[in-house]
Amino acid sequence: MNDPKKSPVPETPEQFNKRAEELRRREKWSKSKLAKRLGVGERTLYKYQDGSITPSPNSIQRLLDLMEDPDAPLPAEAGAQNLLDQVNERFNRIENQNFELAKQLAELRGMLMALRGKP
Repeated sequence: MNDPKKSPVPETPEQFNKRAEELRRREKWSKSKLAKRLGVGERTLYKYQDGSITPSPNSIQRLLDLMEDPDAPLPAEAGAQNLLDQVNERFNRIENQNFELAKQLAELRGMLMALRGKP
């Protein structure tokens, strides 16, 4: 295995995040601009940063490209990828909301049963 300090390729999500932050600060980009330049949605970038998801191979390669040439043109599929990310994020949010609602309904049902004296 390569020494992570010397490897030009981010091998872990932590390395990816460190290099992405280095690039963002070096270029004085907002997180929004970094996400756009990586070709991902802002939420996807935040999920990379908090460890919820692992950076995709495309994002890793894009980061490496941007570290060499910050002015590299956006990938043609960035718009489509952003749209897919947004749809996926909305789906996940709705799914999470439904889970929370189901949990709350179960709690209310339990409270009603307790008030009625049923176990």
